Amino acid sequence: VPQSFQIWNSSGGSLPLNWNITGAPPWLKLGALSGTSDDSSDINTITVAPGISGFVAVGSPYSAVLSIAASNASNSPQTVAVTVNIVSQAPPEISTDPKALDISILYGSDTAGSIKIFNTGGKMLNWVASDTASWISLDTYKGSASTEKDTVAISFDTSSLSTENSPYSASIIVADADASNSPYTIPVTLNVLP
Repeated sequence: VPQSFQIWNSSGGSLPLNWNITGAPPWLKLGALSGTSDDSSDINTITVAPGISGFVAVGSPYSAVLSIAASNASNSPQTVAVTVNIVSQAPPEISTDPKALDISILYGSDTAGSIKIFNTGGKMLNWVASDTASWISLDTYKGSASTEKDTVAISFDTSSLSTENSPYSASIIVADADASNSPYTIPVTLNVLP
């Protein structure tokens, strides 16, 4: 998360403060490296943000000291200490609504339902779905979710089924290699009615 600090000329004199910053490491991004402040009302705000691509969590925390200098300032240089802590993001976690399906359908007819697949973990969920029965069809078998819920339509075909062997059981399986609870199984029960 970017933060900031401020530089200004507190002397009240007639000369402007021409400042410059040194000591910034490659992993730190500054909004400006030099500037001018005429007086105490002329405040220069410098944003400081980490360049995340240059970090690894193992090396955390990262520290640097910025030096702010002005040739005509009586208290030059001044320093600003910067510390960046890298926090590992939690893995994704698969969740669905509902967690199980129990469908009743008349023999020879088709019906449809749906599930919502969403992420209750940290990193992006890149999910892939599969099913274990020929009488189940999903309108999509993959997707991605951060905070939103992905709705997946499900159709059920009874043309090859019978009332005598009802109920039928199967599963819809949602997987992501990075998810903490992968694979995630949704039990499906299909009741074929006469």
